[in-house]
Amino acid sequence: MTASISIARVEAAPGDTVASITRAGQQNLAKAYGKAATAAAPVATRLAGAPALRFDYEAEGGQVRQLGALHGGHFYLVSFTASRSAWGERLQALDELLRSWRWE
Repeated sequence: MTASISIARVEAAPGDTVASITRAGQQNLAKAYGKAATAAAPVATRLAGAPALRFDYEAEGGQVRQLGALHGGHFYLVSFTASRSAWGERLQALDELLRSWRWE
């Protein structure tokens, strides 16, 4: 497996925060994968200046990093997946993408 990056954009509900959406996402992972997808504690970060949270977990033989941010009434979820052996090298591609992110 090389790596994959996917981006989802959904309308945020009134009162949603990055923290509440991230918690819900981690709960869904636990339901779907059980202990096999134990996620690390979320880390505060930014995406093009907007507050964001990211966390890593292992699932289905690979490693995953998810980063979520709220902007303009929408929640953006960036998911990056790579094999364990390619994780460190391929993570650079994600970092480059995130550094180039701009809101319009």
